Amino acid sequence: MKYLALLFVLTLAGCGPVSTIPEITIPSDPSSREIVQHFVEGSCFSYSLVEGGKEVALPNEIIEAFSCPATMPVLSHDKQKLAYVDTDLQVHIHYIDRKKDITAHNINPDLEGVGPLIWNDTDDRLASVEVSQRVYPMLTQICVQNIDTTLVECVDAKVNFSCGSVCSSVENDIQFTSNREITYTTWDEVPYDLDGTIESIKVLAIE
Repeated sequence: MKYLALLFVLTLAGCGPVSTIPEITIPSDPSSREIVQHFVEGSCFSYSLVEGGKEVALPNEIIEAFSCPATMPVLSHDKQKLAYVDTDLQVHIHYIDRKKDITAHNINPDLEGVGPLIWNDTDDRLASVEVSQRVYPMLTQICVQNIDTTLVECVDAKVNFSCGSVCSSVENDIQFTSNREITYTTWDEVPYDLDGTIESIKVLAIE
């Protein structure tokens, strides 16, 4: 009887309740996403994507593109899309939650710079300024991508810009003043004039 009682106790000790509590997954919070700038040296900065105070893991090619890029990467207003320029000066759009990356458009090989990248209010158009003093008759073009169709329309325009290691306009030089209108600062003399006049162009919808 003592042997049986001991066996019974050991059997109970070997059993335990099985946990039925599911693993908790913290939902993504796109509203907290932001681009953080890190000083490297001189005029060189690197960038990272942060969500909820923590750095978001990105593909290696984007991490490389974020290291001293020609122009600062920008989030769409809904913070679902990330526009950036790679080391070959090609414009990309990265869909963060879908982990999908598309090349917005191929840049001509004689390009001297691109930027800034500007989203319209509804995030269905992405504009950029391309600089090529050897190819473009007005030295710069404004290119606008239709996000839905991925088609790009480029227009010759005298957009103010400056050159260092690469050439670029700045945010004050070009901006969407409505969903389909871009206002930009133009130069009056070659190569450019920081006190240029203001002009505007209509951006036609791309079918």
